[in-house]
Amino acid sequence: MKGLVSLYEKVLLSPDLMLLYLNRVIIQIALGFIGAFGVIFFYEQFSNSIEKVIMLYAALYLVFTVTAHPGSKLIQKIGMKRMMVLSTIFLVISIVARLMWDTNVFLFLLLFFFCAVVKKMLYWIPYHIEFAAFTKSKMRGKQLAVMTNSSEILLALLPLLSGYILMNTGYNTLFVIAIAISMLSVIPLLFLRETKEIYSWSLRELVREFLLKKNRPLVTSHVANGFQDGVATVIWPIFVFMLLSNNYFYVGLISTLVILVIIVLRFIIGEMIDRVGTKKILKYGAFLSSGSWILKVFVESGLGVFVADAFQGVGRLVNRMPFDVSTYDQAADSGHFIDEYTVLKESSFLLGKFTILALSLFIISIFSIKVTFIIAAVAVFGMGLISNRIQIGKQ
Repeated sequence: MKGLVSLYEKVLLSPDLMLLYLNRVIIQIALGFIGAFGVIFFYEQFSNSIEKVIMLYAALYLVFTVTAHPGSKLIQKIGMKRMMVLSTIFLVISIVARLMWDTNVFLFLLLFFFCAVVKKMLYWIPYHIEFAAFTKSKMRGKQLAVMTNSSEILLALLPLLSGYILMNTGYNTLFVIAIAISMLSVIPLLFLRETKEIYSWSLRELVREFLLKKNRPLVTSHVANGFQDGVATVIWPIFVFMLLSNNYFYVGLISTLVILVIIVLRFIIGEMIDRVGTKKILKYGAFLSSGSWILKVFVESGLGVFVADAFQGVGRLVNRMPFDVSTYDQAADSGHFIDEYTVLKESSFLLGKFTILALSLFIISIFSIKVTFIIAAVAVFGMGLISNRIQIGKQ
């Protein structure tokens, strides 16, 4: 027991970091009840049209990209803590819009879209800035592993539980649960220390930095990350849902089993990152994560979904964790440019998600949906290789 306490004190100690991550965990639990079923909800509401779902999310990511800059301008006027508190209100309303969907589809689709945009604009940039500021420079691998594992232990059974609820009562029960838990996420923020940052770039400066040669690895790697994440969060869940004959319970069961596999491996990877360094790990992660997407091209059964998802989870763990640690390191090391480069990173990531979904509309109309998995494989492989050359904050 004393050893566990010692590990906790060495790895996580900052009260502000714990409060910030507790806020994130509560939100993850709330949204965990919806999970991949959030995308599937729209798929079913749009009469099983994957094209309409892709158009919705492509539009969302495009607006997310455009609003990242003006949203960051609010940091100085409102403050990051207040921004994250306000974002919770819009998160709750976005879930209420889906709860009320049947009463007026057009109205509540617009309300969902608006609230999702505002919530994103207010929350993610402050969260990433605070996280980079509160974590320790030489222990981010362990910290990220400990915190992510802690949350995923809580989240592991949620997909299975959600699938069971959907089979028996429907979406509205999930939405009510998510609304109630989301409201609780404000509590940790009330005790969080306010971090002072001033976002100094104009829109012209952001565009200039986006195009600068020295930032090309940063921008390109995050665009590529957006490519594979767009496929993973929008297209893959619908593919699995169709493959499993629209069975909510099986979708939830497989998701739960995959999470349990990843939990077992995350601590090992986090330890390796801090011992070996992010660059070496990223080289192996690029091959593993890219290979998992190639494997998904050949999936034809529920067992295949589990194997491919588990393999991708391992590959993404090896690839994504050092990638996240590396970019948080660079953001923190960039001093007073921490918020500017966080915006640059987030804008690039969102642009990648929009781009792959826009391309997917064309791809799906001519080729198989599985072609998008190949594109994701190429993107994630390039992300791992390019990430080694990222250098930011050098003026």
